[in-house]
Amino acid sequence: MAAIVERYTDRQVITGKIKVPGDGIEMDAILARPAEHGPHPAVVVVHENSGIDPTLPQAGPHYEDVTRRFARLGYYAVAPNFRQRGGTTRDMPEGQATGDMIALFGWLQEQPRVQADRIGCVGFCWGGGAAVDAAVALPELAASVIYYGRNPQPINDVARIRCPVIGFYGGNDLRISQHVPALVDAMRQHSKRFEPKIYEGAEHAFFNDTRPDSHHAEAARDSWERMIAFFEETLRAQT
Repeated sequence: MAAIVERYTDRQVITGKIKVPGDGIEMDAILARPAEHGPHPAVVVVHENSGIDPTLPQAGPHYEDVTRRFARLGYYAVAPNFRQRGGTTRDMPEGQATGDMIALFGWLQEQPRVQADRIGCVGFCWGGGAAVDAAVALPELAASVIYYGRNPQPINDVARIRCPVIGFYGGNDLRISQHVPALVDAMRQHSKRFEPKIYEGAEHAFFNDTRPDSHHAEAARDSWERMIAFFEETLRAQT
């Protein structure tokens, strides 16, 4: 993989909190983007089950850092609060998050600083499942990245996916990683591009460096580099 080269410094990116549309609701969101007008490829960053709560280091502060890292690389990054209606991710009715994602995606396509045909998605933990659901539901999504998220339910919904998908999993996270072979088989059966990577010795949530109980520095570094190479190919090609 080629070395990651940041296009902008922290002084050349704009960060902050905004409101973005969901399905019949406005969601709080963390935004980070280059100050340069663009348009830029965009990435929707989908949180873990903790949301983007600013009082929890593994939530709001972590996603502020992740979106800023994307912005320095030249991406328009937005991390919405899919828990805006209250409750936990387990309380969400089926399809609610996907409906919110569809509304958000339409809004992103209309933003003058966003390249409408170069929008991708990455999700972590609960958000990893939401990211692959977005790939199923949004035919115009250009790329999807799963970090230790569940498979689509039902799994044959992968037949509707049009974009390339990659996934990163912890070898010790058997609750999730034991189901990766089934996703590989379903993707292959339906001739979809899917590239999984399982990191031996890594736990669930290995990417989140605010969680010392699970963070795995080498897996986090390698997966970030692989993800950025994937987004450079799928979101920045021909731009």
